Amino acid sequence: MRPLVEEALTRARALEDDYTLAGALAAKAELLVGGDADYQGAFATYEEAAAAYERAGDRTGAARMRTNLAEGLLLAGDHAASVSLLRHLAPEMRELGLRDVEFTRLRLLGLGLLCAGELEEAQGALTEAVGLTLELEDRKGTVDCLLALGAVAAERSELALAARVWAAAERELDASPYQLYPVDRLAYERSLASTRPQLADKAWDEAWAEGRRLSLEEAVAEAL
Repeated sequence: MRPLVEEALTRARALEDDYTLAGALAAKAELLVGGDADYQGAFATYEEAAAAYERAGDRTGAARMRTNLAEGLLLAGDHAASVSLLRHLAPEMRELGLRDVEFTRLRLLGLGLLCAGELEEAQGALTEAVGLTLELEDRKGTVDCLLALGAVAAERSELALAARVWAAAERELDASPYQLYPVDRLAYERSLASTRPQLADKAWDEAWAEGRRLSLEEAVAEAL
């Protein structure tokens, strides 16, 4: 895969076409994050891709690249830098009216704030994000938000609530082809591992069984 991506990037540079170059750079950045875990290389590549999209007059493409950059920062553990970038992107997202990208921005912002211990702000960002998923009828996005909202509940020591919300999300995952993004899976698995031992087995099993019976919409109502 890497040789093909590098070859495509070399050809794109030779064409001197910014839009083509931006797409090739985006592909390389995704490879650096997902395949190599070369976050520093990916960050520089995402920035170069965003600049190329801007030169091509594609502000939407640039916004997507910087959102991807913020996700990479979260994966690398640089929560403060990710939160700062996502906040910086907010006015442009509102101006562009990109609801799908704004959902991603808000979801990632919620995760970053959660990692930073800013629970009220995390809840607020995730509440906005899950509202967008319901408007967009994006069930996968709703599941992503529920997992993060469950983690917020766990941090507030609302352990049974966290279990119910997570169980509802897991039921949806079991019944669908959805795959979690690495950043969502990492945050969920960490929170689940630290939360589960804090609740007695009987209480956990009861809460989990209750959550499995909830619809996605009912779980959202509980989480909020």
